Amino acid sequence: RLSILWEWFHKRASMTEADVETGINRGEAIAEDLLQRLIQEEYDKLLFADNRDVHDDSKRTTLPIARAAVTAYVFDSAKCPWYIDLLNLNIDNTDLKVAEQRIAKYFNALRNDKMRITQNHFDGELSGAHV
Repeated sequence: RLSILWEWFHKRASMTEADVETGINRGEAIAEDLLQRLIQEEYDKLLFADNRDVHDDSKRTTLPIARAAVTAYVFDSAKCPWYIDLLNLNIDNTDLKVAEQRIAKYFNALRNDKMRITQNHFDGELSGAHV
């Protein structure tokens, strides 16, 4: 449902009802600080999840990459056509810094060239499809 979060954030939607659990008031804008807090809360739940729900090894490797992908997806001015692209870019990667660079290249290509990067290796020219 990241697409919905992107829409709400970038179109400055506001809450139609209060939410006691999150402390959000009716009429409150869906702002960056709110979404950052919710992303952090979900991330923390996954970090402390049982090993059978979230493998312990992935908590240090792929989970931070997934969080970076979610954050970029929601807050970048370009609407990513498919969230899975951001994960596919990092299918062979467990280094967060490398992942952030790949995600940034993806969004730069999307914004500047209207290009959707579809490969998961960055050892040469970027390849993709125009959107």
